[in-house]
Amino acid sequence: MAQKERNLKTELVRLGAQQIEKEGWQSLSLRKLTAQCQVSHAASYRHFENKNALLNALIPVISDHFAAYLKSGKQGDQTPREELVHLGYQFIGYCQDYPHLFDFLFFSPYALTTQFDEAGHLQLEMDVASFRYNREVIQRFIDSLNGHYDFNLAFMHLWSFILGISTLIRQGIYSSQTAGLSHIIETTFAFYQ
Repeated sequence: MAQKERNLKTELVRLGAQQIEKEGWQSLSLRKLTAQCQVSHAASYRHFENKNALLNALIPVISDHFAAYLKSGKQGDQTPREELVHLGYQFIGYCQDYPHLFDFLFFSPYALTTQFDEAGHLQLEMDVASFRYNREVIQRFIDSLNGHYDFNLAFMHLWSFILGISTLIRQGIYSSQTAGLSHIIETTFAFYQ
């Protein structure tokens, strides 16, 4: 593949992520992107069959962005519980700072579905950085506990809680500025001893 073609694919992905961040996934247009790249609309079809193919290619890219955000500000000496609390707050922060990217990852037709692998472990249909990081943090937390917890159940409980509270905040149903938020988070995580 010629360097120019590789650069076009990279540029379409980069600009696509930017467009989703600014306007939402529904507004993504290959025509707009190719115009920004100063190439013909037909040139995009060498890399992406259609808009859906580009949107599917953007899932791992935006997931990488989300994972980097989740890890930001993390202290190296955190306990597994503190690390999980940090993850929860970062998850909430991402839905506020990048609402269109959050919606694309979790509420678009391109959102990845969960499934079980041959060993019975919960996973996504595609291995992406943000899900992998969430699993690692929750696994360290579960491993640090005295009780015996089914990882899949605990993971779904904690992940559903974090996603749910983030969604309530994203929709303006609950405020992230209330003192009650830290109480809800701490109380939920205290269930696990």
